[in-house]
Amino acid sequence: MADPTPTLDATVGGTDSNSYVTLAEANTYFGASANNGEWDSNSDPYKQVALIQATQWLDPITWSGKCCSDTQRLNWPRKEVTCFCREAVCTTIPLQVKQATFELALKLAANPNVITGGTEAPDSQQGSVRRNKLGDLEQEFFEYKEGESSKVSLSGPAVLQRFPFLVDMLGCWYAGNRREIRLYRN
Repeated sequence: MADPTPTLDATVGGTDSNSYVTLAEANTYFGASANNGEWDSNSDPYKQVALIQATQWLDPITWSGKCCSDTQRLNWPRKEVTCFCREAVCTTIPLQVKQATFELALKLAANPNVITGGTEAPDSQQGSVRRNKLGDLEQEFFEYKEGESSKVSLSGPAVLQRFPFLVDMLGCWYAGNRREIRLYRN
């Protein structure tokens, strides 16, 4: 089967952008990685498809801040958010978002159906909190089997359910990581 011939557009804030990263950035990232051989075993067109597909999976998650423009195609770049002591600016994509794109692209290059195909239906006991009680402030958690994650709820994005390490990688750029609990006692 012939390689696809994608047109990767990583223009920051572009109206036709379809990737958070360029192929050159990905090749540089993996060039300094233990996964370099796995990444390099793919053709450039296939790598581009993986980068585009990774962006498509990451783009719709709930991001902190606001889009910089009404005309940008992707949800990055963003403004009005600070994370890792850095303020988001409309001229760049944060390093953590790029790294998540690279790592997800590697997984997708190895298996394009890794997120949608061959996974079991979510277990109703996968979420972290089983029961809350306000009177006497009680909280009960589900027990987890080895290999399960409590970082992403069942209603969370499929890509983060499948690869919970991305939650840590994205940090506070991912709005789901901005948890604030306030307890008031009268």
